[in-house]
Amino acid sequence: METESGRPERAPVRASDAERERVATLLREGAAEGRITLEELSERLELAYAARTHPELEATVEDLPARDAALADTRLRAARWIVSVIGNEERGGRWRPGEDTRALALIGNCTLDLRQAEVDRGELRITAIAVIGDIRVVVPPGVAVELEGIALLGDKKDRLGGAPQPPPVAPRVRVRACAIVGDVSVMGKPPVGPLTHIRAALERLRRTADPGSSLPAEDADRRDFHGD
Repeated sequence: METESGRPERAPVRASDAERERVATLLREGAAEGRITLEELSERLELAYAARTHPELEATVEDLPARDAALADTRLRAARWIVSVIGNEERGGRWRPGEDTRALALIGNCTLDLRQAEVDRGELRITAIAVIGDIRVVVPPGVAVELEGIALLGDKKDRLGGAPQPPPVAPRVRVRACAIVGDVSVMGKPPVGPLTHIRAALERLRRTADPGSSLPAEDADRRDFHGD
């Protein structure tokens, strides 16, 4: 489609889940203040959650104050917690992490596979807290990775190996690790082997009971990547 000046018309910007939630909150506040009725609230919420573009979403709050703030960078400020307690939590495929994502593995394992993740900006910050657990961050090729933090009777590992240095304009993933009798790893592909998580947990408990009985690093790496 072209405008009267002959220039192609830009397609409307797609609405994000975070923006829909922010608009829904604004609608509920409007109902609580008496600006819209309960019936209007129900109708507008249905339209807001069904909206696919910014114009559709804006139409549901166009007569409410602070409507512009409803769509101002809300998707970029969302923080997302991913928690595994005595279990295994995996995020992969098409999913949207928050700009500040926090992962906690407490006697458990978390895998954050970013290869098909939808990221709004060119930078993603991940706080990884592993307490007698493992957190693995899987990144696609061409992404710049920064891994920092502390490890107490644990380890933080960059397993990207000899990957080519990404250009300065490449997307960036910053991982801040806190590993307490646990491991935080950044890698280019997820580990394999159904018993990997169990073996890693048993090894951490064995190290805690007897620090001198730790496996050599080479054997530990072999278990992590080859499983059975």
